[in-house]
Amino acid sequence: MFSPDNLEHPLKESLSPSSPLVVGETYTRDQIAELIGMPEERRRGNWATGYDRWNGDFYVFCNVGTAGRTGHNYSNRWDGKLLVWRAKNGSKLHQPQIQDMLSGRYKVHIFWRTRDRGPFTFAGQARAHDVQDTSPVQVTWHFEAERPRAQSKASSVSIVREPAAPVWRRGPAPLTGQRTTNHADGPDYLYIMRLTGPVELVFPDLPPGHAIIKVGHSADVPRRERELNFGFPFNCLLSWKVVDTRLYPSKQAAYNAEGAILESLRLMKHPLDGEFIIIPEADLPIL
Repeated sequence: MFSPDNLEHPLKESLSPSSPLVVGETYTRDQIAELIGMPEERRRGNWATGYDRWNGDFYVFCNVGTAGRTGHNYSNRWDGKLLVWRAKNGSKLHQPQIQDMLSGRYKVHIFWRTRDRGPFTFAGQARAHDVQDTSPVQVTWHFEAERPRAQSKASSVSIVREPAAPVWRRGPAPLTGQRTTNHADGPDYLYIMRLTGPVELVFPDLPPGHAIIKVGHSADVPRRERELNFGFPFNCLLSWKVVDTRLYPSKQAAYNAEGAILESLRLMKHPLDGEFIIIPEADLPIL
């Protein structure tokens, strides 16, 4: 049976120097095919619907948080720097294509987007970090280099950091027994918060004139602000401050608005890390 611990990992860098693909850049499928020399008559079938193999390399196209053109929503998501991804419906771990993709002997190039029919962002070359023997197969991908840190359009400085070292965390005590939760719909706020304080000391790679913001939605923005700031140690000079809120008639409407902002920032090539964005201060008023 496949085990990620037994993989050979010959890929020490996320990209070879000769690769035509740039981590963090956006591409359409046709643009990628042109760059890798795939003829036009070959760009159908698997290439157009999920993942395919060309010249020995795998190319994986996934929607994150949205359904694809076939209507399937595989619940792909970013988990920190890991990408949790599901293969096609009906895929099984023993299938030769899946085994090859997970073996570590072949390059796996991963492209992602948050809206169907939009361009893809290149996340880089990946290897399997965890595999679930389900149908469809679920893979958690790890990237040898950090997840895309694209260069800001207003700065010539690329922000690239080494992955943070593992930390020991302890949450609340476990709860037992059955619980019932009711989730009522209603008006919801989209919010934009800015990290304030001596940010440049904590993030030395932050270009001058840039800010770190968080985009999210909540029915109680002041409470959400307190929750985020509660995560800082006592007497820490950093804090999140609300800079803008917008009221929407439902949670789904606020969620959709949040997604539209994050998608526009992705296409503008602002460095993203989930809901956290590095953005020129001059661009804050246009969000």
